[in-house]
Amino acid sequence: MGRGSDETGARAGRAAGAARAGFLLRCGIVAAALAAGGWAVAAGASTPPAAVTVAVAAFDNDDTAGESAERTAAHAARVDGFDELLGAAFGSTGPYRTVRIACPAGGCSATTARPEALIAAARAAGARILVYGGIHKMSTLVQIGKIQAVDLSADRLLIDRLFTFRGDTDAAFARAADFMARQVDEAFARP
Repeated sequence: MGRGSDETGARAGRAAGAARAGFLLRCGIVAAALAAGGWAVAAGASTPPAAVTVAVAAFDNDDTAGESAERTAAHAARVDGFDELLGAAFGSTGPYRTVRIACPAGGCSATTARPEALIAAARAAGARILVYGGIHKMSTLVQIGKIQAVDLSADRLLIDRLFTFRGDTDAAFARAADFMARQVDEAFARP
């Protein structure tokens, strides 16, 4: 009986030692990966990248679904708030900071403002990137989005893309905003 408990204790000790060794090995691998990736492990040893300023203009709404007034109004409200949703998505995508633009008289979207006025307003707000577009609701299930983004410092079009997404819900619009922010981020990262 005494011998069995000695073996059990020895096995438990070996298992605990192996677990500690495994934990330390994993910590070492993570530290090596951080160091190899250029991240400094010591506190204050690196400076985070400077935030890129993004101005998101109001998105245009084109609803041809022919639904009830209540559903049409709910969709319009989602499109009206899409610029803020997209701005928040940029914040979680990378080192971006959104800035508000002072809208020219008559509106702040690609169809309500002259392009020169929209670009001037974005530059005046200190934006490096201007994002604009629209959402066309074909039916309850199908939305078609158009997004364009311009690098104002380089005077170049970063992205000009059509995309589709399903659903006319808050969650569907949030997924679309996240997707668009990632697309612009990828385009901005390419020379």
